Amino acid sequence: MTRPTSRPALLYVPTTAGTTIRFRVVTPDHHPIAVTVEPELAAATALAVARHHPARYAAIAASDGRWLEVHLDGRTSLTPASSDASGWPQLIERALGRLAPPRPPARDAVS
Repeated sequence: MTRPTSRPALLYVPTTAGTTIRFRVVTPDHHPIAVTVEPELAAATALAVARHHPARYAAIAASDGRWLEVHLDGRTSLTPASSDASGWPQLIERALGRLAPPRPPARDAVS
């Protein structure tokens, strides 16, 4: 009986016109939750983690080496800071704006 020779598997992923950034959503204590290339899904997942984690925030680690902290109210903090006005952080911040719109300011109670 001859044993078939094993060949390496080939994973074909069609290329796109732009560079695809991978987003890894992690808890504040660095437990991985999800990996995606969709900024909207990363934003929604990060908000869900922030809602359920005692620290009230989550992080999105991008494959370009930057981290975006997402707080429960939709605030973000990018590390390292960048002036990139058209990159992935803005895509996620726009998605967060739709998912966690700013709350109206509290009105003073009228007696």
